[in-house]
Amino acid sequence: LGVCFPDSDIDAVCVAPQFVILADFFSVLYSILQNCKDCQELIKVEEAYVPIMKMKYMGIEVDMSFVQLGVKTVSPDIDLGPDSILDNINKVSVRAINSLRVNNMVLKLVPNLENFKVLLRFVRYWSVRRGLYGNVYGYFGGINLTILSAFVCERHPNASPAMLVFHFFNEIASWDWP
Repeated sequence: LGVCFPDSDIDAVCVAPQFVILADFFSVLYSILQNCKDCQELIKVEEAYVPIMKMKYMGIEVDMSFVQLGVKTVSPDIDLGPDSILDNINKVSVRAINSLRVNNMVLKLVPNLENFKVLLRFVRYWSVRRGLYGNVYGYFGGINLTILSAFVCERHPNASPAMLVFHFFNEIASWDWP
């Protein structure tokens, strides 16, 4: 999304053809990374809703998920946007690729990309500073704030970043939550 901080992590997706399976990701690639001097603090999170490997690569935190596509080869310039990419892939791969697809869709929907980025950067910073950030803690996480920010930007396409912040908090405060 282009909205990051100096201590932000990188969320990466390892895209593989149909003959590479999740077990290969957690064995073969894991073994390669274990032997890489630039890779530190490598752990597997195999039982997660979206299985990932977490690591520090050259000092940068990386969360890498795995997608097994229903194709024989994966070209370097593959477009993961069309719904047809979801054909013949398992549920775990669908979940792993959805965050990337949602981010790309959001970027296409917002009327003013720069104002959206300012708003999103602000609400992320605000929520982190107040200890109100992260799905694992029961709060909105990155994708939740991204969707809410995009919603506000769509409803107020001509608003300045400062007014978008006002509208963001006004929407949350007045929303009829179930």
